[in-house]
Amino acid sequence: MDKKSNRVVFVESDELFVDILFSFLTMPVGTIIHLISNLSPTNGIVCMNNLYKSVENIDVKYFRTEACKDMLLHPHNSAAAYCKSLELKIDGLDTLSFFSCESSGCSNYEYKLLSHYKNLYCGCGRPMSRILNLSCRAPSNSGSDERNRGVFVKGLAQFVVSDYFQVMPASISASIALLTKLGVMDTSNIEERIFDIGVTEV
Repeated sequence: MDKKSNRVVFVESDELFVDILFSFLTMPVGTIIHLISNLSPTNGIVCMNNLYKSVENIDVKYFRTEACKDMLLHPHNSAAAYCKSLELKIDGLDTLSFFSCESSGCSNYEYKLLSHYKNLYCGCGRPMSRILNLSCRAPSNSGSDERNRGVFVKGLAQFVVSDYFQVMPASISASIALLTKLGVMDTSNIEERIFDIGVTEV
């Protein structure tokens, strides 16, 4: 922290926090708007908040199915199998539940479909309402070697994160460059603080 201007100069972090930051790039826009608007109605981008609220407030009878409204309000992340291995679960969605055709007699292999959303229509015309719990596999980060613990970046890596979310490998030159860029000439004004980051802070 720059005590004089009371602002963050940069954050030093291991791969656990950087994995969470990078996971933002896998999130659907609807999930991001939902998460931001839950924290404070004044946060976020007003037009996107309005768009989200419009879907929320329109009666379900105007949608093709209830599932269509649900997929707009709670879209699933295509990288969910990876994101479930993050230290913090940000979006709170159940990524292991899927739905299949309600008819056990739906034997046409052309229609062997799965959906994250209940009551979408199967190709045979029936609703997909039968719940299935499947295990999604992401690259394993088990084992005794701590270098395997990263999700998107390698374990035990150290990073510097600027106040504007510029992420770079940790080095003295990266730290000095950020200090210079922000015009911090007197390093006696720099104070180190240690933070515990939870879902709200993220």
